Amino acid sequence: MSRDLHQLLADLGQALSEVSPQQAAALLGELERLKALLWIRMMHPSPNHRCHSPTEREADQLLTPEEAGRLLGVTPRWLYRHANRLPFTKRISRKALRFSEVGLQRWLAAKKT
Repeated sequence: MSRDLHQLLADLGQALSEVSPQQAAALLGELERLKALLWIRMMHPSPNHRCHSPTEREADQLLTPEEAGRLLGVTPRWLYRHANRLPFTKRISRKALRFSEVGLQRWLAAKKT
C-alpha cells in the first residue's frame, strides 16, 4: 500500500471517531455504495488499466436486484417493492426485473444534490 493510501485510511479512522450514531447509518450506506463501485472498477478495468465510472462506458449494464441492492445499500426485496417508482428499473418480463447501472448512478447523483 502506498504512503498516500495509508495516510488516507489513517485520516478516515480519525474522522470516524467523530461520527454521531445518527450519521453512522448514512455513512454505512455510502460506504457500501463506494465498495460496490470499487468492485465494479476491479472487475471491469479499461484496456489501459485506468478505471472508468459506469457513465464513461459506452454500453449500459443491466444489474440483477442483488447487484443493484449492493450499490444502493438496500435488499433485493426492497427493490422489488419499489421498482415501479424507480426510474432505472427495466422490466425484462412479467416476473423479471433488471436495473440500469447508468440510470442508477445518475439517480444516486441526483439524490445527493
